[in-house]
Amino acid sequence: MKGNIGKILLVLIPVIVALALLYPTFRANNLEDTRGEFLKRASEAQSPGDSLQIMEDFRTEHGEDYESAKENRLKLGLDLRGGMYVTLEVDVVKLIEESAFNEAKDEIFNNVIEVTKAEVQKTDNPVIEVFIENFNEIARPQGKSLLSYFDVSDFKDVSEEKIIEKLEQNADDAIDQALEVIRQRVDQYGVSEPNIQKQGSRRILLELPGVQDESQMRNLLQTTA
Repeated sequence: MKGNIGKILLVLIPVIVALALLYPTFRANNLEDTRGEFLKRASEAQSPGDSLQIMEDFRTEHGEDYESAKENRLKLGLDLRGGMYVTLEVDVVKLIEESAFNEAKDEIFNNVIEVTKAEVQKTDNPVIEVFIENFNEIARPQGKSLLSYFDVSDFKDVSEEKIIEKLEQNADDAIDQALEVIRQRVDQYGVSEPNIQKQGSRRILLELPGVQDESQMRNLLQTTA
């Protein structure tokens, strides 16, 4: 008899533990379905105020339970849950072009930009580095320097090194800003356990488990910040 009880417990205990571990996942999935219903009602609301109120109602009724279930459910990646894998690229060449004086831009500068734009499609090297190399090869032999095109009014020590430092800082800031905007948009969409990180010098990698409406997420990400 004791042996049978031991065998029964040996089966029951793992089952009970498994059910306890799976319950937050089950609960989170149910609440995501409920949230989807609220989102549908919000999208069909007659005014933005009504839409916001509907989502506020969800947060009031289910918000705490929903966040707790998401936090404690089993962590599943793209291979198990499906979803989207996206790579975005910050247009650093455009940033360089817009940083230059409009009045100073000429055929030489535009040529450097076009060559840089074509080259960065084939390399993962930092864009500023590629731009400077092309500038040295194309513009400098024609008597141009970076001082010919870029603002130096806020520098105490005027030099090309300072201009390069500023361009590099602007590029880093643009990527950080894009990363933050994307993170806010993904959070707004309600993606659970997203992976958002820098990749290389100008790309942002997104793994978005569980995303079903790819077109809506794509539109959300492609909208200019």
